[in-house]
Amino acid sequence: MSADGKPDGTDLFKSEGFWRIAGTAVFLRHVLLLQPEGPFEFKVEDLCFWLAQLLRSAENEIAEELDAHQVLLSSQPADDVAEGVQASYSLRWRSGQSLTAEEVQTVLQHICSPLNTLRITWLTSLKEVILDASMVLEELMKDYLDVSALRKVQVQYAAMFNEEWSTPYEVCWQANGADNSIIMPDVPNFTERHFQHFQRSAGHTSTGETLLYEALALYLIPCHELLHIVQHLHGHLLDSDSHSYAMEHDASRLNYLLLWHVLERRSPEPQWSKWVLMLEGINRSLSAFQRIKAQDAAYYAAYRQWADTFGLDAPSKIFASSGDEMSLSLEGMVKMIVAGEALVANYESQGPHLEPLLRVAFDPARQGDVYSCENRERTLSSVGQNLQLKEFHLLFEQNQRHI
Repeated sequence: MSADGKPDGTDLFKSEGFWRIAGTAVFLRHVLLLQPEGPFEFKVEDLCFWLAQLLRSAENEIAEELDAHQVLLSSQPADDVAEGVQASYSLRWRSGQSLTAEEVQTVLQHICSPLNTLRITWLTSLKEVILDASMVLEELMKDYLDVSALRKVQVQYAAMFNEEWSTPYEVCWQANGADNSIIMPDVPNFTERHFQHFQRSAGHTSTGETLLYEALALYLIPCHELLHIVQHLHGHLLDSDSHSYAMEHDASRLNYLLLWHVLERRSPEPQWSKWVLMLEGINRSLSAFQRIKAQDAAYYAAYRQWADTFGLDAPSKIFASSGDEMSLSLEGMVKMIVAGEALVANYESQGPHLEPLLRVAFDPARQGDVYSCENRERTLSSVGQNLQLKEFHLLFEQNQRHI
């Protein structure tokens, strides 16, 4: 048995069967976010970059998985381009009838059902991702900050208090710079109340769906937590905001950019799994964007100010006025959105953004109060025009017009 309490040798992330389920589920989740009412027909030219790449590299695998559930992923070749290049796609039942949004959600639930008893060496997989990310950071930051301690980051499960009040805390991730450790949810010991929590908070419809997204989180979350440990190693900045919004901004904005570097270097199997993970990151950002836009406009305005000042205009007062529960929810949303915007900005400007953003965030001269006039001027001048965010709603609204 492994330290996870699971059989040794379980390597879920090298199983093409898992990635076929994951890729299909993430694809369906994306089209539901973009067109919640259907119809599910779309032009390739209007797809976001990450979905287009996933379909180009894993269309057959996704189509096979959907076909097993009586759904056809139909493609229409373009007339004026090279053979094999598609112009449009649609989702239909084998009978030819279009799917409703409710039916797509049911198909998604059935696709995830084989994962209801998912077995994976959670801590071992987490440690591998952390090591890969540590090596990227060490290489990119070697000239100005020693982060070699990241290689020795310890991983462990969160404590389970088994109370209703403790559930939201038991499903969270944490970084402890002083202990050089990262804590993840104790997924192997989730109970019904944990799965119900995800049904309420994230709209999951089955145990398998929750376990799938928790497995993908082994890639999507650790880079954020690792960056918090880098903040501890940097050691010069103080964030007086009770929610540490400047520090949360930096760890969030660099999160998916760091993940992309990790995936490019580690050569995952199958190769197209990297597109599954990056599209899932976009899905999380898009979902958060939709949720915050459905709230009071003041919340998005506060987010915009925070994101566009590199985290230096904290949204604390605006968010706190919503009450403790909503404030915590808003905090989660904005961290997701800024991660997605950073990824969009990197793609739109043909990056790379990670290395220069690391230099901004962890500038050795950035010391003392993170909100001081000196730090503010230094930071904003370092960001410049080349590293400006690309507003996530532009990606969303572009797809809404065409799909």
